[in-house]
Amino acid sequence: ILNPVDKMDGYSLPVSAFVDHADGTFELGASAYEKRGVAVNVPKWEAEKCAQCNQCSFVCPHATIRPFALTPEEVAKGMALIDGDLATPPADAPRGDQKEKSARLVAAVMKLKEKFFVDTFAMRCWPEVILDEFYGIAVCSTLGHLTNHGYLTACEGDVYGAVMMRIGQILSGELPFFCDLIICEGDHGTVWHCGAAPCSLCKPGFRPELHCSATVEGGGVKGCTGEFPLKPGRVTLARLGEKRDGTGFRMLVCPGTGLDTDLFVRGTPLDVRFDAGCEAVRREVMENGWEHHYALMYGDRTEELTALCRNLNIEMHLVK
Repeated sequence: ILNPVDKMDGYSLPVSAFVDHADGTFELGASAYEKRGVAVNVPKWEAEKCAQCNQCSFVCPHATIRPFALTPEEVAKGMALIDGDLATPPADAPRGDQKEKSARLVAAVMKLKEKFFVDTFAMRCWPEVILDEFYGIAVCSTLGHLTNHGYLTACEGDVYGAVMMRIGQILSGELPFFCDLIICEGDHGTVWHCGAAPCSLCKPGFRPELHCSATVEGGGVKGCTGEFPLKPGRVTLARLGEKRDGTGFRMLVCPGTGLDTDLFVRGTPLDVRFDAGCEAVRREVMENGWEHHYALMYGDRTEELTALCRNLNIEMHLVK
């Protein structure tokens, strides 16, 4: 019976062929003989190349790829790391399970490092993390926690920004700050991010706190972000990118002095008095089309970055 049916020729079977199955039952395991091919192309999972992004489990039409969840102990470790970094005040704290989701992301990235022996990451925070249909949190402080514990992580999938962070950490011996230059006029500029700075860079005497984002979906809706001003001191703002003609790499280097800064804006700000002045920095950024993310490293690293660019044939743009 099965062979004619599988060939779409069941109508040719006489009624007498079903006498032994008059009650409507058939032998078990018959579906094994129906599989003439599940697809034209059958994918193969290669464990050594897997980045554990879980996208394959999301799109698999046969629901055969099942990702392994984190253990409760791994999630608890991520939560302990968060609580050790930032205080969580009752007002404007992350809502519902947002803090736990942040802990799960922290734990997941830590597992990635263990598996692939990498310590620098670029995370696409939107839309993959922010949108409710995907994950549903602001990832800012999550990146700060990771960076604070040696898993340097840039947001918005900025790979060159992440590489610049690692360069800054190696040269300065301190953790870098992945940031935007939001003010560049008058006698000083302001570098800032929505709450992704590592808490070890917090201004002395200020308590770093965990809050809902002040910017995502109008503010006060989704955690998690860190809030504190950064410590003052000599700093170097730098950016690694591609030449505009695509023939190689270039690097922007702007030394300056981080000033004593209050939390005048939600997130993690630092006022910087650039050695060359804001007008020179602004002109370089606008006229040469530099990307909007930078890595802030502590100390004047002009000499080290100059040597790095010379040795790696990187076009250096020094604003000093």
